[in-house]
Amino acid sequence: MSFLFAGEAKTSLVSAACDKTVDVLKVAHHGSSVGTNAALVSKLKPSYAVISCGADNSYGHPHKEVLDAF
Repeated sequence: MSFLFAGEAKTSLVSAACDKTVDVLKVAHHGSSVGTNAALVSKLKPSYAVISCGADNSYGHPHKEVLDAF
């Protein structure tokens, strides 16, 4: 299995650094739209995604557009 832990990287950096599909994606920036978007999800084609964030956090993570991308 392949895992990608994107950490705090922005979408453009992750996209440039990884050119193959992954089985599990640890979503960047706690599900913020600056770390993951539909184009990246389409490129990586993860079977599973993990988003780490607190419930009702003040940043609104995970962002709706990130969830919609999956």
